Amino acid sequence: MNNMKEITLNGTIIEYNNFIPSESEWHEIIVRYGEKSYKVLHTEIGNCQLIKPFPDLMKECQYCKETNKGGYHEFEFETLFGFTNHCENFTPNRVINISNAM
Repeated sequence: MNNMKEITLNGTIIEYNNFIPSESEWHEIIVRYGEKSYKVLHTEIGNCQLIKPFPDLMKECQYCKETNKGGYHEFEFETLFGFTNHCENFTPNRVINISNAM
């Protein structure tokens, strides 16, 4: 039975560039964005709900895997995290503030 927390995003998301304490605990959750759901890492800092890509994402896209580009190859995912086509500028450290999107 899957008890993983799931969040649906409907509002504004913004990149988070502020300080993140090293003791912050990140937990796996499912984020529904558009028509698809993605496993991401989530934490709360103050009043901010933050997510970042799940570390094993580079294995998810067959096209990107075959071309050695890496990435997720999902338009909604690229839009969610601000990556370019086939996640060419993918970084597992990109943090997004979803507080206003929940």
